[in-house]
Amino acid sequence: MRINLTLISCLLLVGCYESNLPDEPYVELSYEESLRQSIFNIDKSRSDLKNIELSDGISFDEAKTILDNFSYTDKAVGCGAYGNIVDSGDQWKAATFVGFAPKRSYPIFINKKTGVIKQNNKILIANPKTLKFNDPIYYIEGKTQLKKIEDNLQKHLNQID
Repeated sequence: MRINLTLISCLLLVGCYESNLPDEPYVELSYEESLRQSIFNIDKSRSDLKNIELSDGISFDEAKTILDNFSYTDKAVGCGAYGNIVDSGDQWKAATFVGFAPKRSYPIFINKKTGVIKQNNKILIANPKTLKFNDPIYYIEGKTQLKKIEDNLQKHLNQID
């Protein structure tokens, strides 16, 4: 009797566990595809930044784009991130976290009319469209690696023809 109850319990547990699995299996991206997506995301964010029209004010999405790009500048905290963006009157406010074990730091403010980026009452960037980027090494090396991969693929295709 105990064995039957144990077996039934195990089957129920397995059934419950399996029912929580996603419908689609997890697909791990190849190194090249992961790199390609990372580079694409940075390039798209930079393109979005170029398309921001400062004269009509800064929307929530534009504030997010500005912060995404700001994180690749020397003005941003080296080991950290920003949190949620919230409406703070005439500014957008984003929490910031620094360190390996993240601690709260001074929030970043983006003026809704001008796009000026401030932190701790200091202007960090007067015009977000003039951000100077410190590209992450994976971005720089990744572009070079992808170019080599694409060149080799093209050579191979040319040999087939």
